[in-house]
This record gives sequence, C-alpha cells and structure tokens, in this order.
Amino acid sequence: MRIGLDARLVPYAQKEGIGYYSFYLIDALFKAGSADEYILFYNIFFQGNKNFIFDLRGTKGAANKIFYIPGRILDFFWIKLNFPPIDLLTGRLDLFHTLSFVPTPPYFYLPPQLSGKKVVTIHDIFPLLFPEQTKNVFDVSAYKRGLKAVVKKADAIICTSSTARKDLLEFSDTASSEKVHVVYSGISESICKVTDFDKIKPVLDKYRIDKQFILNVSRLDYNKNITGLIEAFAIFRKHYDFKLVIVGKKSNAAGEVFKAMEESAAAVDIIYLDYIGRDDLISLLSAAQAFVFPSLYEGFGFTNLEAMKCGVPVITSRIPSIREIVGDAAFLIDPRSPEEIAMAMRKVVSDRLLREDLIKKGSERVKAFTWEKAADDTLAIYKKTAGRE
Repeated sequence: MRIGLDARLVPYAQKEGIGYYSFYLIDALFKAGSADEYILFYNIFFQGNKNFIFDLRGTKGAANKIFYIPGRILDFFWIKLNFPPIDLLTGRLDLFHTLSFVPTPPYFYLPPQLSGKKVVTIHDIFPLLFPEQTKNVFDVSAYKRGLKAVVKKADAIICTSSTARKDLLEFSDTASSEKVHVVYSGISESICKVTDFDKIKPVLDKYRIDKQFILNVSRLDYNKNITGLIEAFAIFRKHYDFKLVIVGKKSNAAGEVFKAMEESAAAVDIIYLDYIGRDDLISLLSAAQAFVFPSLYEGFGFTNLEAMKCGVPVITSRIPSIREIVGDAAFLIDPRSPEEIAMAMRKVVSDRLLREDLIKKGSERVKAFTWEKAADDTLAIYKKTAGRE
C-alpha cells in the first residue's frame, strides 16, 4: 500500500501530546518493517523547523513531501474550497491518515482526496462533554458540526482509549461502531529515570527548586484542573514544606490559573515553568516526590505513564479514561475534591511503603504501552480499511 501520513506537527520544536503521538507513531510504523510505502506530508512556515523532519536516508519505501505553506492558508483552501486534494500534493495514495486538527472552527476536517481511504485519529471530544466550561474558548456548535462531518467521511477512526471511543459513539449519531477502533499509544523508550543526582541538580538549580516538590505536567487547559490542584496544594502545604512545580504551555485556562497562583496561601512555593525541554522534564520527573494529575477529562493521558516510567509515584483522577490506562498503579482521587487530592499527597509523601508499591506497580504498568504495538495495531486497521487483509 501507498500510505500518506499527516506529519504537520512533527516539525514543531515544542511538541506536546498530539505532536509526540504523531512523531512516535510514524517512527514506529517505519520500524515495523512492512512492505508498505509511506509518504509524509508537512507544511512548514513560521512554526515549522526543517531540523525536526524525519531523516529518511536509509529508510526504504518512505518519502518526505514538504510544502512551505502557512497552516492558516492551507486550512482555508481545504476547508472553504475543498482544494487541492492531498494526493495531488503527495502523489497517488491508497490511504491517508489524518493525525491532527486545527484550533479554530470547524476544528475537525479531513483533507480532500481524489481516491483512497480516509483514516483519522480522534483523541478526545472534551468541548462536547464540558460545554459550559469551554463555551468561551470553543464554538461548541461548530466543533460538533466539524466532528460530525469527519466521522461521516472517514473510512476508519482511531481512538486512543476505549473510553474515548465510547464517548465518540455516544456524541456522534453518524459514527458506526464497526469503523471506530482503539489503539493505545505507547511510551518512548527514551524516557527513563535519571538516577545520577549530579545530572539532576543543575536542572533543579536552573529552575530554583530548592526543596522537595510535587510535580504537575499539563498544558493550562480547563480540563487539566490546575486551579483545583493549586487549592489542594495550599491545604497540603499547611503541614509539609514542599514546592509545587507546574510545567506546561499557557492555554485557555491560563488567566484563571495565574489568578489562583497569586491568591493562594501557598503562592510563595508555587513555581510555573511554561514549556521546558524534554531532558529537563525527565530530570524533574525523576526528582519529584510525587506526580499529581487531577484532570477532569483525558483521551489517554501520556504524562501519567511518563511519570511512572521515571519512577515517581502517581496521583491521578478517578475518571474512566485514566482508570483504563493506569489500572491499580496510581493513587486515584476525585479531581473535584481539593481535600481528597491533598490527602493523597500527604499519604504518598509520608508513607514509604505506599510510595514503593506505587513505583513498583507503575514500572510494570508502562510495559503494556509500546509504540511497537501501537504501530502493529494501526497497520492492521490500515489493511482492513483498504481491503488488504
């Protein structure tokens, strides 16, 4: 098969969840060793960096197709004019897999195609599940229309958890269960615990972390519930001399988060770091006393597993999608209860046996999530969708 892959987020230096999903899945598909041919589609302008594009020298049956077109212009042509078809840019395709969407209406769309099957990954539908919380950020009606159109046009849909699949089927009357599949994401082998304190200390000094700390890694979105974490930390901080370190890009809830930080009784011990490099992040994960992730909704939740892989005990939400992924390897809490989050922090930092148990279970749990398996499962969907089984 000649497979087109949406690599538009790969050139971004500051990758987050879907960007890493795109990068690692594509990389794993190459390594799967199938006889298929892969065509990677990129558009690079202000935010793209050619240094991050896959080096395909020595990779048989793969090609980069790079177009220096601003994303907004490309989106306009594809959404408004339904032109140019993706296969006019990439050459003939048996299948094209769309991996990312746009942050503005209609949010969801598929590139026009002359021929070949259409596969899409839908990671979550948070705005539809929490319309009141997101109505000032998302045009919920446009979001729903865009999602409905994509679900109708797609020949196969991939969700990254059974919970995300269930949510999609419930909120879309055009989605048939037969074409909606679950493929769990993997965790990169490059993520592992840093045990050499001489490597960790410069990172702690760089960010002025001078005592034990609780870590959260989250984009400042409404569903990440950072304000609830800040409230919980203030309760916890009454009895424990810790810092709270929050890592993640500013987003739709940034204003509320910064206000909560300023007004917190524990404000002096809250550090916000914005986006940081991958190596620094792994060092912080390795050094934290606990990783706390009280999200209200996730499609998968990469950072819980990344924390487990770095040997830090995880406190996270007792919601279906996260329970599905972490199993019994995390301390589960009600994300809407700051008191319960604070209690969990107290228990995890003070109970050595509990910490050791969570760390041990976490290290075993992450073994179930590999990009190799994700690639194999994705290839099986490609073959089924294209009738090549």
